[in-house]
Amino acid sequence: MSMIKSKWTWLLCCILFMTHDNHAQNVRIKATLDTAQIEIGEQIRLKLQAVFDPQLYRVNFPVVPDSVNHLEFVTKQNDTIIGRSEQTISQSLTITSFDSGRWLIPAFRFDIQPLNGTAASAQWTDSLYISVGMPIVDTSKPFKPIKGIQEAKMPWKELIWYIVGIVLLLGVLIFLIIYLVKNAQRKKKVVETPVVRLNPFEQAMQDLNQLEKQELWQQNQAKAYHTQINDIIRQYLESTFEYDCFEKTSNEIIQMIRKDKGLKIYISDLKWIFETADMVKFAKSQPGEDEHIRSMQLTRTFIEQSYSQFVKKQETAAPKSRP
Repeated sequence: MSMIKSKWTWLLCCILFMTHDNHAQNVRIKATLDTAQIEIGEQIRLKLQAVFDPQLYRVNFPVVPDSVNHLEFVTKQNDTIIGRSEQTISQSLTITSFDSGRWLIPAFRFDIQPLNGTAASAQWTDSLYISVGMPIVDTSKPFKPIKGIQEAKMPWKELIWYIVGIVLLLGVLIFLIIYLVKNAQRKKKVVETPVVRLNPFEQAMQDLNQLEKQELWQQNQAKAYHTQINDIIRQYLESTFEYDCFEKTSNEIIQMIRKDKGLKIYISDLKWIFETADMVKFAKSQPGEDEHIRSMQLTRTFIEQSYSQFVKKQETAAPKSRP
């Protein structure tokens, strides 16, 4: 019985060995150097390569550190060659060293994963040596002195471009100066138009004339028409008689005018104008053509007559000059 068990154990080991050996045959890895001897600071290339069937295996390349054992890995470049039954993946590593000596590149591990579900395995590359030597110095020759600082001469081509750039810059500056000077002189010659200030009567008449030209009530804009008439009267009262009208209602303005002996005679006309405007604004009434025209006529009459009285009152109140 023990003989049978030992035979089965030996057979199982053979199968595992053959399976692992089959992996080793189907996946081939290697690491090569383009040279094994350099001087300090020189660079050499280490090539890692794996050849395998991509339909049977997946191969993971080793993780390469930035430096190892006095050697520095400068750059890394990958390359892939795809074939029908074989795929070659190469990784080219640039190595340098700044320490003289004989340095070891350790073996790199490749992980191999069969795609048929069997266990993964690993393969290792051979370890390699690099000899880093000092530069050869010929001691039989005398040392040469350090050269002094030499002044670099500017090529004529570059000098010409500098001159052209300076000339262009000066031209732009001269143009800007001339432009600014002429512009300033032109502004001095321009005569400023004096601002004409209108008295309250002239301003009110001008506003009424402009309102008539707009023909608002003829375009079904009665609300805007009567609102502007109302505002013109309020502005006239403020400018001429110093009444605070824009903060007051129509009734409050009428109450203030009742206390003014000179304006009291216009209460009925102003009341009609204000009530018509309020009916249009708040009750949305639609006055007829006669009412639109009457509001304008009453406003003109009130402003003309009241301002004439205001001017006479001012002239009477002014002190007479002595002979």
